Amino acid sequence: SIGATLSDHQRAGASVTMPTLDEANALSSEFRLPSTAARYELAEVSIEGRSMRATYTDGFDVVSVFREPGELAWSELPDEVTEVRVGESTGALIDDGQLSVLFVERAPWVYAVVAPTESGVIEEIAEAMPTKDTSLSDRIGDAARSLVDCFGLRG
Repeated sequence: SIGATLSDHQRAGASVTMPTLDEANALSSEFRLPSTAARYELAEVSIEGRSMRATYTDGFDVVSVFREPGELAWSELPDEVTEVRVGESTGALIDDGQLSVLFVERAPWVYAVVAPTESGVIEEIAEAMPTKDTSLSDRIGDAARSLVDCFGLRG
């Protein structure tokens, strides 16, 4: 629900600590997330079942990205939703003047990006989300590259 998404976003903003560059790169590789988006750096990722929350920060503002399995349920969105183009997808934007929430479907996932309205980065961050689910071999390859990078074994 939108209320739960906003509540989770506000809780995340109170406890964000910045990871090291190596930690951020490992997180972004493991979960196929961009390590940076606009001026925001990936700060943390939490997983519960098949759901994921990633938190980005610029040291002042916090942007949350939620990922849930399924399809975007347009009929369950409030009346004040605006359809927006996000890359090759259509997203649903809700803006209350302080926070913006952008829902975008990237099968088999639905992403919700929550950001301060004045930041102006919500669509850029949503466009950076993966466009497809990757195969197990792709994920293993990404994990291996991350380990090589982490231990400095690349020549």
